[in-house]
Amino acid sequence: MQHVASPFAPLRSILAAALVLTALPRSADAAESVAPTSARVEIHLHDAAGADIDLVGEHLRWNETHRLATTVGEHRHAVAIAIEPTDDGAVSVALTYERDGAKVVERKRLTASMAEPVELIEGEASVLFVVRAEVPRAKLEVDGSDDPLGGI
Repeated sequence: MQHVASPFAPLRSILAAALVLTALPRSADAAESVAPTSARVEIHLHDAAGADIDLVGEHLRWNETHRLATTVGEHRHAVAIAIEPTDDGAVSVALTYERDGAKVVERKRLTASMAEPVELIEGEASVLFVVRAEVPRAKLEVDGSDDPLGGI
């Protein structure tokens, strides 16, 4: 009798790996104790001409200046933003808004609470933003490799 490989062999390997992964201890405290290292920022701009522009910055690292920009119609909108965590769980934000290279909102520095909207108004223009902390994801290792399928 000749041995024929089962077409389900790869599936069995995947299921075995899934069983090993589900058997790993999970701790809510461990996930909560990891300090955020970056932020997600959602920005809504309203310029003097009445245009509404939305920008999203993800994985913005602390203590660095980031530039988010887009072109809407014939106008280039750009926001420079730097975020620093404070000791009380809030963030210190420095923000500048430019339209076609001209400053609409001069550099402002303020303190904001996480996940709470903040609005800056200058003339007929406004900037509304929300900062959300991003906790780094843990690397998953299976059999000494970070390949989640374990070489399958």
